[in-house]
Amino acid sequence: MAKRKIIIPLSSGQPVASPARTSAVSRPETEWQVWLDKFLSILVIAEELLAVAEPVLSAWTEMKNQRRGGKKR
Repeated sequence: MAKRKIIIPLSSGQPVASPARTSAVSRPETEWQVWLDKFLSILVIAEELLAVAEPVLSAWTEMKNQRRGGKKR
């Protein structure tokens, strides 16, 4: 699995790679690091899906509640 470089933009506008992820000696990732990276990627995707789904679900629930209120009255 390829390592990702975290880019930190400077005030001058030139991005610089984070020293935490780029070192002079490249160490191979252990199996647990690969699994952790995959797990964190899944969490990021889930968070993005929730951010998209939340307004849709709340609007649908509100519409559903308005229909129920209209039938009872």
